[in-house]
Amino acid sequence: MQNVTKITKTIDKRILVTYNGHKDTEEVRKAMSEELKRLVEETVTNMKQMDRESLLIMKSNSEVLKIRDSLDKTNSEKRAG
Repeated sequence: MQNVTKITKTIDKRILVTYNGHKDTEEVRKAMSEELKRLVEETVTNMKQMDRESLLIMKSNSEVLKIRDSLDKTNSEKRAG
């Protein structure tokens, strides 16, 4: 559960950056945190039922998505700057 909390905090920070244009209130953060926590927990539950090959596919897909998010962030910063 501790790892889920760490992952959720990391994802939460990225989403706050992504949705920077929205009003950044404590209520928004809390709602986002709860939603992210639920999504991470569901994902981890699904992952526990996967075999090795499926986990490797999921890992590679997550790496691709991480790179895409990084590119989106970089492009967003270039537009803002």
